[in-house]
Amino acid sequence: MAGGRDPNPRGALSRRRAPPPVRRQRRDAGDPQQFDVVLTGNLFGDILSDLAAALPGSLGLLPSASVGGEVGLFEPVHGSAPDIAGQDVANPIGTILSAALLLDELGEHEAADAVRHGVDATLNAGFRTADLAAADEEAVSTSTFGREVATRATEHAHQRPASSQELESPEI
Repeated sequence: MAGGRDPNPRGALSRRRAPPPVRRQRRDAGDPQQFDVVLTGNLFGDILSDLAAALPGSLGLLPSASVGGEVGLFEPVHGSAPDIAGQDVANPIGTILSAALLLDELGEHEAADAVRHGVDATLNAGFRTADLAAADEEAVSTSTFGREVATRATEHAHQRPASSQELESPEI
């Protein structure tokens, strides 16, 4: 308050120039390629991740990890999809890749790499769930896609040399 009066009566909005660091952040946000990681609070992170789902074309593809405290939470971005529960039609990729993030967090980089390879190899083999299948492609069930990933991940893990434990996990 200036001079005992409220300069903004009845909660009216006012415009002010942001201080230089905030102006810089606004400018930097116009060039998102410069960021490897965006650290936000939970609500803003939820909003950003939902908007980012438009980039790959499906919420079902996105894993997430909330780490930094004593416990971590690893879950797909898409949530529970109650409208399709029990129908074996959900895209399991976000869940599977969230498990790979958990494995990385536990230091099981070789296993995490095998899981990611399993997903990539299954997609490369042409398997698609309903949300990813083109009009002329056959969609497979959640369980079929999961079995295909598990098969390819297991094969990949058995083909790796023992020295592969020294490799760092690939970035997602």
